[in-house]
Amino acid sequence: MSFSLANFQIGDLITGKIIKLEPRGVLVDFYTDQLAFVPLVELSFAEIQTPEEAVQLNEIREFLVVGNYDGKHDIFFSHCSPETLKDSDRLYETTLYLASEKCGHPINREDLLVHTKVLDVHRHGLSVRIYWFLCSQDHPPTVSFSIRKLEMRKAWERLRQLQAEDVTVYGKILKKTWSGALVKIEGLHWGNSYLC
Repeated sequence: MSFSLANFQIGDLITGKIIKLEPRGVLVDFYTDQLAFVPLVELSFAEIQTPEEAVQLNEIREFLVVGNYDGKHDIFFSHCSPETLKDSDRLYETTLYLASEKCGHPINREDLLVHTKVLDVHRHGLSVRIYWFLCSQDHPPTVSFSIRKLEMRKAWERLRQLQAEDVTVYGKILKKTWSGALVKIEGLHWGNSYLC
């Protein structure tokens, strides 16, 4: 029985394994029938430039489900020869063509993230599933899983606990306003904090 990413509910905490690092994000295996793409901005509450600053390859992390996932883009080849699989450019071009056809418009090679998974080896060749995701400015991927929002939730919980315990906290003043200041505490921006 296969379990789909669509079965997850918004607000669920789920565990996934980072299986591929890309400049624009990571591919995550949530142990379902499909992979998920998580963009760079959703990998950390801190500002990062590369995925390696937040996660590592093969690392198992918790993610917060923040939206319904509609990123199922895959192509199945039941009789792929080992030579075709070795010729990654040929396979990539085929995927690029089929992805462009499915989207209804041409896709640039640099906007396509591809991951190949060998499902079976048999006497006629290989059964291969290729997952593809669009990662361009014009077609951003669906953001459905987030480490950033999970870290943000934990920071708010810490602040509520500090408030309940009546603890004095010191924040960094980011900007003064006519009614107070914008302050950064626990990584969160807190507006209209009155200056004493």
